Amino acid sequence: MRTSATPLALCALLLAASTCTGNRGTRSPGGITSAPVDVPGIRVETLDIPLSGPNADTYGQDVAHTPNAVEARMIEVILASGRATVGSAENRMARELARTMPSKFSQPTSLVDGLLAWSGIVHPPPRVSIIEVPAEGGDCLQDPKAGACPDGITRLAREVGRELPQGSRFGAG
Repeated sequence: MRTSATPLALCALLLAASTCTGNRGTRSPGGITSAPVDVPGIRVETLDIPLSGPNADTYGQDVAHTPNAVEARMIEVILASGRATVGSAENRMARELARTMPSKFSQPTSLVDGLLAWSGIVHPPPRVSIIEVPAEGGDCLQDPKAGACPDGITRLAREVGRELPQGSRFGAG
């Protein structure tokens, strides 16, 4: 499976690189570059998305990843339910998906598939729960121990944890 997944991911990257125009567009704080291409009646947007680290060496092996304070609290709460186990590859993939999604409800399958391969995950397509926070991170991301944040993070993690199938693996990002 590794031999077929890697060429597909490389082809997608090569295709994206070969279709870029001379206009590199705009760069977001996360390093995502967008270059709009205008076609009458259709808007095409090419995105260059730099990932935060090297790809996994092999499928099914955990990768180096350190959860931030919010992710760590969510992991702690969900693990306490006993329904699922956590994987560092799943955590890294979840964080990258949250960082690189074009919009809150647009999860291009090629992006998800590419991030699964990049993280070394061979599981079936993931179930994704989206919790939207302001672009600047919001107070709870800046200081997860402030005010109502600890209770809010705990309640969100419990809700997400209830939706996980028994015995599944999860990641928080």
